[in-house]
Formats: sequence, C-alpha cells, structure tokens
Amino acid sequence: MLLLQFQAGKDRFGMDISRVIEVIPMVIFRPLPHADPAVAGLFNYRGTMAPVIDLTFLLTGEASRPLFSTRVILVDYPDRPGQDGERHILGLLAERVTETVFCTEEDLLPAGIAVAEQTRIFEKFYRAATPENEHIPGTGLGLALVAQIIKAHGGEVRVRSAPGEGSTFSLLLPLEEKS
Repeated sequence: MLLLQFQAGKDRFGMDISRVIEVIPMVIFRPLPHADPAVAGLFNYRGTMAPVIDLTFLLTGEASRPLFSTRVILVDYPDRPGQDGERHILGLLAERVTETVFCTEEDLLPAGIAVAEQTRIFEKFYRAATPENEHIPGTGLGLALVAQIIKAHGGEVRVRSAPGEGSTFSLLLPLEEKS
C-alpha cells in the first residue's frame, strides 16, 4: 500500500492514498461559528464547499502551523461507510506533507524486542534474528553508535519494548558536565 506521510507534533503518520483526491497548499478557510476547534473551516474546492479538519489539532491539541509543507489533503468519503451513495469531499489539514512511502500491512505492525534480546541490541554488529527484520537492510551498527556517542557525553540510552507492542528509546543526557 502507498501511504502519504504527514507529521503531528514530533510523530510521523501515514495515510492510505486510495481515498486521496488531491493534495493542495494551505488556503484561507471560512470560519464555521460554534464548530469544534478541530474544524479549521470551509473552503471552495472546484465549486463545492468542503469542510477542513485539522489533523494536527486532533492528534496534539495544537493547531497546524502555516509552514511551506502544511497542506490540505482532500479525500472523498461516502454517506455511509461500505455503501454506494453520494460521495463528499473532506479536507484534512496536516503539517509536513512531503512524501509517499510504500509498505505492506506487516510493515505497520509494531515489532518490539524480546527481553532476552534487549541486553544485546547496543552491541556492534548485533541484529536480532527475527522474521520481521530479515528484509530490513542494516549492519547492526546504528544503536551501538548512538549508545557510544551518548555515553561519551555522560548520558545513557534506555529501551522499553515488548514483542508486538513496539519500542521506545530514551536518550538521557546530563544538563551540565560532571566534575
């Protein structure tokens, strides 16, 4: 599947492009009085008034910033999902809409790292032998280099992970140099 990437806060997201009609630059929206704060407003798209939802606001609670890469992603949707009916246009406002990525559904599942593997992932050239990462290129140096650089600055790298749930890496650096 082909995903259109965008960013909300510090996180990147992907949207299946099968329903995307067009991606356009940010425009000036007509406000909708008394609307939810996530509704950026309305605009005229080729003779049709289209509502625009701010994805950044929905995901982070903060409105999208007017960046050069902030775009309106126009999607179509039916009256009722799963049924043929009148189609509508909806604008989705998002930041850093810059590229598309091809992936499979298996690529989107959080892999996670088994506890037994977590003690070794910072070793040079170590790669966990799992079916999920067989197709991912690499040498096993990335995390070792990160850990070495962070340690040289007096910090440490921590990992929290579980198979099927994904991984979170934390880089801890001291605020001031230790004497």
